[in-house]
Amino acid sequence: MKKWLRKIKLHKSRKGNILLAVGVALSLAGAVLFALSESGTQVLKDQQAAARWEGKDMKYAQVSAFFSPTKDMQPVNMADIQTGILSKLSADGYLGEGRGADMLLQAYNGEASVSIRKDTSTLQVTAMGVGGDFFMLHPMELLAGSYFAEDDLNRDRIVLDENVAWNLFGSNDIAGMTIWINNNVYDVAGVVAAPEDEAEANAYGNYGRIYLPYESLKVHQEKLGICCYEAVIPDPISNYGYNTLLSACGMSQEEQAEGKKNNPLSFGDCEIIENTGRFSAWNLFSLLRNRKYRTMQTTSIVYPYWENLARITEDKKMNALIWNTAVLAAGIIALLAGLTAYVLANSHRERDVEGFGRKT
Repeated sequence: MKKWLRKIKLHKSRKGNILLAVGVALSLAGAVLFALSESGTQVLKDQQAAARWEGKDMKYAQVSAFFSPTKDMQPVNMADIQTGILSKLSADGYLGEGRGADMLLQAYNGEASVSIRKDTSTLQVTAMGVGGDFFMLHPMELLAGSYFAEDDLNRDRIVLDENVAWNLFGSNDIAGMTIWINNNVYDVAGVVAAPEDEAEANAYGNYGRIYLPYESLKVHQEKLGICCYEAVIPDPISNYGYNTLLSACGMSQEEQAEGKKNNPLSFGDCEIIENTGRFSAWNLFSLLRNRKYRTMQTTSIVYPYWENLARITEDKKMNALIWNTAVLAAGIIALLAGLTAYVLANSHRERDVEGFGRKT
C-alpha cells in the first residue's frame, strides 16, 4: 500500500514538473511572438512618419483624414485644416519660442486614371495629384533623379514608378526626359521603386503610378477631389494629435464617439484615423470587437493604397494576436496546473514525514 502511495506521489511530482516546463516554454513562446508581432510593422514606412520626425523634446502622432468624393475637398480646404491645427497648437502653447509651422508635417492627395504618352506610345496609369510634404510622409525608394517639392516654381515636374518608366522608356535612368498628358508636357523628375511584396503589390494595384502636383492633375481632371489629408502633429498627451485633427475637420469627439457607438461603420463623409500605435496589441484588441464588420463598406470613402495595406496588416496581426494570446494563455494555465500539482505532491510528502515522526 505504501509503495502504491509513493508511486502516486512520485507521478504527481513528475506531472507537476512536466506541466511547469511546458508552461514556461509556452509562456516564453507567447512573449516572443508578441515581440515579433510588434516589430514586424516597422517595414510600413508610410505609417512611421511620426517616429522619423519626432525629437527629444516632443512626441508626435501621425493622423489621417479620409474624405468621401461628395465633399469635393480642394487645396483651400486643406489650408483651412492646417490653420485649424496651427491655431490649436498656438492656443495650447506648442508654437512660439522659435517653433512655427515646422512643428507640422502635412500632405494631401487626389487620385485619377489618365493616359500618358511618349512619342507614339501611350499608357493608362493611376495618377496621384499630391501636395504638401507628400514625399516626406511617403519616402518611396528613388531609383533615379529626385522628388519634386511643393514650392518648386515649375509645376510641370513628375515622378514615375519603375513600371511606367520601363513600359515607356525601357529604362529607369530617365530623369530629364519628357512625357505628355493630353497637350501638356512634363519633365521626369525621378523614378521610384514599385512594391515587390505580394500584399503591398495587391494594394498598390495593377496599373503603374505617376505622381505630380495636385494642381497639375486638376487641369486634366476637372472633378478631381482630395481623398486623403495626412499630418504629423505634436502629441504631448494621448490622443492630442487625433483630437486636434478631428476638431480642425469640424468634428467633435462626442459626435465621433456617439456615431461609432450607434454604428461602428458610421464615419459619414470623413473618417479620422491615428496611425501611430495602430498595430499595438491594445489597439488590435479593440478592433477585434468589430471584426465582423471589417469587410463591409457602407460609405463612399475610397482609401489610398497605403491605407489598404495598413488594413491588410491589421487583419493579419489580429489573426496573429488570437494565436499569440492562445499560446500565452495555454502557458499560464500549464504553469498554474504544474504549480498546483507540485504543491500537492509536496504537501503529501510533508504529511508522510509528520506521520512517520509520530509513529517513532
